[in-house]
Amino acid sequence: MHRRDVRLHRAKRDTLFKRIAVVNRGEAAVRLIRAVRELNAEHDYGIRTVALHTEAEKRAMFVRQADEAVTLRKPASGSAYLDYGVLEAALVES
Repeated sequence: MHRRDVRLHRAKRDTLFKRIAVVNRGEAAVRLIRAVRELNAEHDYGIRTVALHTEAEKRAMFVRQADEAVTLRKPASGSAYLDYGVLEAALVES
């Protein structure tokens, strides 16, 4: 193995995380998902994307493109994206 190959192999094995939660919507979310896909294709990290979304967004582009999707439950008041308890519950569920 060349030195670069050894570094990449070690980096793949030592990846700090295996999933990225996508809490943003729209173009920013789609770009992040695409970037993770490209990183995986180049280095074979195996990182998965998880789209956290509301019921109204279940057909949105970022939800369709993510590896996994979790619908955020409706909080008692306010936005699901601003309720840390709702976000935590969705992450634990996925």
